Amino acid sequence: MSFIIKTAKTVEEAIQAGLIELGVERSEVDVEVLEEPKSGFLGLLGQKDAMVKIKKKEDISSFVRDILYDDKKVEKAETKEELPKEEIITKVKEEPVKAEKEVEERVEKFETQKPEVKEVIIEEDTDEEDFDDEELTGNGRNIEEIWTDIEIKNNAEEFLTKIINEFGIDYHLIVELKAGELFVEIKSQNPSDLGIVIGKHGSTLDSLQYLLSQVINKHKEDFIRVTVDANEYRDKRKKNLERIAKRSVEKVQRFGRPIKLEPMNAADRRIVHMILQNYEDVSTHSEGKDPFRRVVISKARSTR
Repeated sequence: MSFIIKTAKTVEEAIQAGLIELGVERSEVDVEVLEEPKSGFLGLLGQKDAMVKIKKKEDISSFVRDILYDDKKVEKAETKEELPKEEIITKVKEEPVKAEKEVEERVEKFETQKPEVKEVIIEEDTDEEDFDDEELTGNGRNIEEIWTDIEIKNNAEEFLTKIINEFGIDYHLIVELKAGELFVEIKSQNPSDLGIVIGKHGSTLDSLQYLLSQVINKHKEDFIRVTVDANEYRDKRKKNLERIAKRSVEKVQRFGRPIKLEPMNAADRRIVHMILQNYEDVSTHSEGKDPFRRVVISKARSTR
């Protein structure tokens, strides 16, 4: 079973019960909160337990292994020896265990490493939640062989193609590099095909963007901002967040009670903070821990 649904008095208890049943660590699963716990009237009537869906993360190690493995060096070495095709296949299969171990360690490091997001409270005219691009790629990165702009575009396209081909969808890529920014658009005549590439609220798209940024910025001295989009999803998502934020503001202004939005990733929370920063009568801040961190909209404190 790749996922289970568990209930408990709290979300955390439900998650822990699911992890024990699946026999996995927290970093090996994706958690979706289906229902928040409710205490009910007098702590008795109408009480509801928390319900969560716990799903094992897809194993992308085979995809990353193919990408990290230097096929070009293998081909070059084998071409010099002019070996028959059968011998070439045998030699590739008999590569030293050391190389395999190194790849596994790099994959494990990627799967366990998460960008650190600082908790910032936004109120009235204070700065919005700040997420520096360099934080998402890691400061003090080790620069390897420097790539030209053409090499960056070609290698970015090759990198993403190797991964997206595994989804078995019909698509094509548009790659542009301008003024220190790399933009990749995944296009398809069948928008439903891109659902698996986008993921819930763009989670898969964000992962592809993070991976590509890691690769590109290892081969460039000056930091390059990387954006991966699919059929203009990010613009549509931004407009949807704007509608949600403005409707929530109207409710806060009318009833005076704080409103908690659904859990969002760092990029979406930042968009909401920026959209609402010019509303003088409301304030926003983020609360909770990822992946349940969310934006709270409330009436601004009186200055009188």
